[in-house]
Amino acid sequence: MYTTAKIFNLALGALLLNKKIADTESDSSIENQTLNVHYDTALRSTLQDLDLDATATQKTLELVEEEPNDLWLYAYKYPSNCSFLRRIQNADLKDRRSNQIKRRIANHDNQKVIFCNEENAIAEYIAHDLSLNILSASAGLAVAYKLAGMNWFNAICHSLSTVSLGGFSTHSDSLGYYNGAAIELVGGVFSILAAINFALYYIVLVRRSFKPIWYNAEVRFFILILSIVVGIACLELNRTQTFDIKDSLVHGFFQTVSVMTDNGLGSAGYPNWPSHIVLLLLGASFFGGCFGSTCGGIKAVRFLLLYRQGIREIHQLVHPNAILTTKISGQVVSDRVIRSVWGLFFLYIFFTCVFVWGLVAIGHDFATAFGTVAACINNMGIGYGDTASGFGTLKDAAKWLMCVAMLFGRLEIFPVLIIFSRAFWRF
Repeated sequence: MYTTAKIFNLALGALLLNKKIADTESDSSIENQTLNVHYDTALRSTLQDLDLDATATQKTLELVEEEPNDLWLYAYKYPSNCSFLRRIQNADLKDRRSNQIKRRIANHDNQKVIFCNEENAIAEYIAHDLSLNILSASAGLAVAYKLAGMNWFNAICHSLSTVSLGGFSTHSDSLGYYNGAAIELVGGVFSILAAINFALYYIVLVRRSFKPIWYNAEVRFFILILSIVVGIACLELNRTQTFDIKDSLVHGFFQTVSVMTDNGLGSAGYPNWPSHIVLLLLGASFFGGCFGSTCGGIKAVRFLLLYRQGIREIHQLVHPNAILTTKISGQVVSDRVIRSVWGLFFLYIFFTCVFVWGLVAIGHDFATAFGTVAACINNMGIGYGDTASGFGTLKDAAKWLMCVAMLFGRLEIFPVLIIFSRAFWRF
């Protein structure tokens, strides 16, 4: 992703100036001041003149007040899904490029408005509404569940649960209640789709191409690891004669996807599978899915970064004097980002061990403790051991501890620690 500092440095490089800007806000150099002056103007001009019809939205603005002040005749409500306002237009003129009306964006009576002197003004803007992706996926999934054998009520409930990777079901046996291969395959496929960055779907719609998803390094790494874990689970289910070949493929695929994406829907008595398969899936729940999705866990891109960093260290040991960098999707990852990923990884594993120790100290066995902590800190929801059928068997102290684990996992630890940091409250 190109930050403002990167854009500034590209401009300086194009001018053959030997100057680098690390922080556009704190740098006091004349170069940074000059770039800051012209940056907003250049950005507005670029976005205004680009042919972005795929993302441009036209909307008649909602009038808030007439003659709001001495300078403007009308105040209109700022569109809630507006990412960038390109222009205000007159509905009576057809030439969009030449029909630009002066306006000003400001706060008025505790709401964001657009001031202008045009009656019945029309705004042309670049919209952002990722909720449409979620709603469209939910609607499509509800239809798929219906065709697979559910009634409409259960199809809608399970579609919302699957797309959000929430894991709730209208039945205590989850999807296992239906004992249907088609339903499990639908749930598994849409769980994978829900574990991919929702912003990528928006880019796909804008560019009308699936290349942004396929060539995304995180998505490819996620699919690779998921395929490996699914393959191992299916082979082991068949080898241990837990199921026949068909059921091994169906149940292995769905349950692996559900646990790894931290969806939490269950089927086929998953906690009663051979312990080494359950342990594999519980470990996979820490992997999670992609950034920008609703999954839990550490996230695929962090594991990809740690893998690339490990390869870099091996090459560095072989060639001590070499200058090596870690890249993802062709972009060099800064050492600051790598340190933060290592820090989160350490804290995630550390607190997992603390929570497991806490449950064992409270009186639960180790298998129950590990499975329960994995379910809670990854927000996966499927327990193991005594919590396989629900968390009601936990002691009261254990329930409070797992509430903390869920907060740590969902907020990814650092925000919680910052709140309890004296340095945060000092300023």
